[in-house]
Amino acid sequence: MYKIECIYKCGNYMFVSNLSQDRLDFFLDNLVLDRNVLKVIVSREEI
Repeated sequence: MYKIECIYKCGNYMFVSNLSQDRLDFFLDNLVLDRNVLKVIVSREEI
């Protein structure tokens, strides 16, 4: 299981979006289209 965190910059604010693994493919496909993404953190969680 993977935990995906995406840090966005929106104006002067930053917020973190958590994505589930089933959204990962969609997210990666659209990542290059979103210039507000500052950092993507993918970490593996032990079940």
